[in-house]
Amino acid sequence: MKPKILLLDDEIGILKAVEEKLEAENYTVITCTTAEQALVTLRKTLPDLIIADIRLPGMNGFDFCKKVRAMPQPAGTLPFMFLTTTNTEAFKITGLELGGDDYITKPFSPSELVARIRALLRRTARAEDETVEELQAADGRLVINSGRHDAVLDGKPLDLSPKEFDLLILLLRKKTRVLTRQFIMESVWGRDYESTTRTIDTHIKELRHHLGKSGKLIKTVEGLGYKWDEE
Repeated sequence: MKPKILLLDDEIGILKAVEEKLEAENYTVITCTTAEQALVTLRKTLPDLIIADIRLPGMNGFDFCKKVRAMPQPAGTLPFMFLTTTNTEAFKITGLELGGDDYITKPFSPSELVARIRALLRRTARAEDETVEELQAADGRLVINSGRHDAVLDGKPLDLSPKEFDLLILLLRKKTRVLTRQFIMESVWGRDYESTTRTIDTHIKELRHHLGKSGKLIKTVEGLGYKWDEE
């Protein structure tokens, strides 16, 4: 599977040039021109790496990085590279302290950018290998691998959104425990996410649909929340 990169820059010329170079190097590229658009994208799909300019209209790259780092895993721990014209030491230090993993300045060599991307993805892969977690239902029909970010039911991969995947992992990690809607909201969406419990109920409904017969293992606890119950 091709590594997926979220590329955020408001300069269309640079955006297209980098997109073409990365696609030629066998990467899948998702482009955004504002941080707000990128945050919406991150709630729908999970890239392998984020590259973001700092000087953006509206929310700047630093604030965007802070928003990303405040997200629950795995989105909150995605490798993050700043791409900008600002080459001051203060900017570099600020970006790295906010959670950036690398920094490259414009104008840049496309070959250097690709080399940095490869190096960053290698470091991330090594770190993930050390923290891979495999979870499964008691009957063995459902198996989840957090490192590969995949879920398999009866030998077939499930097509889950990032939030559905995070929700499923949370339920399996906390088997038999009643999880309140507030706890689920903070664990999966983050403390700063503004929404209602209706969001959780909708995602639970979709998750049950994906799981088929195994969806009945997600029990509703009236007035409280949900739990994964295999008894």
